[in-house]
Amino acid sequence: MNPRRIARKVKHFVLVNKDICLLELSEDAASLNEAISTTNRPYIAFTDVKNSDKDRYFNRLLAEMKKHPDVDMAGGILVSKRALSFQEGLPEETAILDSEKDFSLGIRYPEGIMCKTDVIRAAGIGFDDAFTYYRDEVFAMELSSAIEKRLYVPSLVYKPKREFDELFMNNPRTHQPGWYWELVHEVPEKLHADLGKVLKRSVQHGLLYHMLLCFDTNENAHVKMVFEDVPETLKYLDDAGTALRSVGLAVLFGRRRGTKWTNPKLLYLAKLRNKNKDPKLEMKLTDDGTDAMLYCTYGSKQRAFVQRFSPTNVYVQNLNLEAAEDGASVFKMHLRFPTCFPSDSFKLFLSCAYGGEAHDYECVETKVLSSCRTYFDQKAYDTVLWDVDVPLSRTVEDQKISAYAMYGDLRIPLKLAMLNKSTNRLRDDYEEAFWSIPSYMVKCLEGKIVLIPATEEDKLAAEELYCQALERGNEYEVECARLRRLYFETKPQFEGKRIWAYFDKAFKAGDNAEFLIRYAAQQDDGIDHVFYIDPESADYQRIKRDGLHVLNPKSDEGLMHLLNAEVLFATHVPAYRIPGIKDRDMPCFKDLVGAKNIRLYHGFTLTHDCSYSQPFMDSCGVAVSSRYEHELYADPVHGFKEEEIIDSGMPRHDGVLPNNQRWILFAPTWRPALRGGVGFGGRTLYNEHFRESRYYQRYHSIFTDERLLECARRNGYKIKLYLHPRMAPMTVDFEPDQNDVFEAIDCTQGTEYADIMSKSDLMITDYSSVMIDFAYSRKPVVYYQDPALPYWRYFDFDYKNIGFGEVAASTEEVIKLVCEYMDNNCALKDFYRKRIDDFFFYDDRNGAKRLYEAVRNMVG
Repeated sequence: MNPRRIARKVKHFVLVNKDICLLELSEDAASLNEAISTTNRPYIAFTDVKNSDKDRYFNRLLAEMKKHPDVDMAGGILVSKRALSFQEGLPEETAILDSEKDFSLGIRYPEGIMCKTDVIRAAGIGFDDAFTYYRDEVFAMELSSAIEKRLYVPSLVYKPKREFDELFMNNPRTHQPGWYWELVHEVPEKLHADLGKVLKRSVQHGLLYHMLLCFDTNENAHVKMVFEDVPETLKYLDDAGTALRSVGLAVLFGRRRGTKWTNPKLLYLAKLRNKNKDPKLEMKLTDDGTDAMLYCTYGSKQRAFVQRFSPTNVYVQNLNLEAAEDGASVFKMHLRFPTCFPSDSFKLFLSCAYGGEAHDYECVETKVLSSCRTYFDQKAYDTVLWDVDVPLSRTVEDQKISAYAMYGDLRIPLKLAMLNKSTNRLRDDYEEAFWSIPSYMVKCLEGKIVLIPATEEDKLAAEELYCQALERGNEYEVECARLRRLYFETKPQFEGKRIWAYFDKAFKAGDNAEFLIRYAAQQDDGIDHVFYIDPESADYQRIKRDGLHVLNPKSDEGLMHLLNAEVLFATHVPAYRIPGIKDRDMPCFKDLVGAKNIRLYHGFTLTHDCSYSQPFMDSCGVAVSSRYEHELYADPVHGFKEEEIIDSGMPRHDGVLPNNQRWILFAPTWRPALRGGVGFGGRTLYNEHFRESRYYQRYHSIFTDERLLECARRNGYKIKLYLHPRMAPMTVDFEPDQNDVFEAIDCTQGTEYADIMSKSDLMITDYSSVMIDFAYSRKPVVYYQDPALPYWRYFDFDYKNIGFGEVAASTEEVIKLVCEYMDNNCALKDFYRKRIDDFFFYDDRNGAKRLYEAVRNMVG
């Protein structure tokens, strides 16, 4: 049926059926309310008018509703970034659900939903323009309170065309304080005023869902800098806790499938709800005594189930085979055990069965690779790992490793599962997959690690079966099967060949790896030194012209060299992603990778956040240039052994030679929340809302300040802005500010890192470790650390007490300091010169030589 308008001034209201009034939610509130009050259609549907499939979808819903006249609303599966949440065990086809127990409408816009018109009118609800951010969501939550029965049609799928605002990390709303304050104040107040003191469960869940969106969009690296300072942030968290009191514990822990929030996150919200007091946890055995249950309690009336013990998997993060002192082999493992049961209430074990006996090994909780979760740049909770070594028998062939936990006298079997990381070698989703070790194939089958005796002929036959299994998978796995076959076909070509692989970024060279390979390639060592960079990069031809062996990270040749490499020098993590193995493909290659990874950090680690310094323990060495870095990496949390910390200095320092051009360099670090997306090799895409951010506004005010510009003119200086490579596309937003003094430089367009550092007389940064490179040349540094522009990592580096320059906390302070330096010829103060001299191991240009020799000694 051809759609036609039902009102001239409401241009997007279309009719797909004589019984249905179709409302487009982008219309203003007044128009939506008028349509609800005046339509003579018995049903109202909410939709995205751009969806060409809406006729089929809503006509099918109408047909189903007419079969069930007692239901008030109907909907199918709403597909976007998140699906509607329903309880377990729903039938495959049509189901009638109780709105209070079985479903939640208010978790999102009501797109794709159809409701009886008289139900909406009887509820007396409508849209409200006063709620700038939550007009549609509040309507949906109020509507859900009025629904008695709903028809759910799982076989019917609706796919809106437009993206849901709250699920878009860079949507401008997520950068505006009003979006957050309205939710914790006006929205709960309106809901309580309209719906009563105690909200229905479905409305509580709607409120919770939107609270979770606020936290999700400010998790770890995604902090949006929406609050002026830490006190305001803490005030928001306190108010959010108050708002969460409208959500009962049963709702908080009852919709995990829909929210995708894990138990530790929900316990964090329970803590906020309890005014930052740890929630009370109760552990009890089940009635049959075969399992343990964990409950969260609040006061004397509220009690919610958190989790059972038994369904929990033990995730293998790292699995390495090492030789023990007695000549036997040992599996060294790091495990993740995602349980909220307090670790002092149970014991975790791995059991190795062979020869008719089981040999048990207790796992030990460790701080190695522990990390913390943050929201709004405030710490929420820690994650930990478990260590265990499992010796293998030298005489018994069939061996199986399983996991279990002891809760008091209760023994609870657990399953081993593999994380999608190169560091555990195994995958558990293909029974044909295996890891080849001397005399064995190792598999993960039915939650156990199994060692199967195998000859080389056995392994070749098993490899063929594995490739055939992959060829029955998706298009990516089919391609991986082709590449695995190519690997074994070309392996004879690499026999006896030594390959050292290097990379900076897929789209940019000029960092440690380039300086190191330039030295290494000159040595007569019989090693093939290869550099990975995208042929579309401006640096590709430059490096190739200089005679270096350059490989395309997207080519078959590049992947074959990578899989046969002896050493991999990586400036970025994960180590194998930039040279050519996508995360989605890593399960197909994790058993083949085996290079010794040496960390050549693009920046300097200034924090104990091991998720950055040594993720998943995939490195066997790290280059450092100072006592500070050495001591930081020596902390057990990072997973490096003392002999793996290489005091060589940074190879890139070899190319930073002072060539001052009277430049003032602003080089702030990146903010992940301000990226517009991520392209190949980590290349950032443009964020069209960047100008709305406080980050842009503060720096724009500096570069357009007449006092700063006039001081630069008077002293003959040029001011350069050099955004972090991950922020480079937003350089264009500062180009309108350019004049005879100020220039914004795109660091990805042929500008060499060493060149701009050499030419600058003074650096202004915030938290970036690039200040260490700059200080290496004994030039002054100023730190601009505005509380309104927080960074997302916790720093151990004390900028005030061991830093190389003054710390400014406002635009006024930084402008004043920069002008003072320009008026004094940007001279390095003796006080800071001594700090710099005490910081570095070396003051020469031989970092590449020392690192090359150290790695040669390491690998032989």
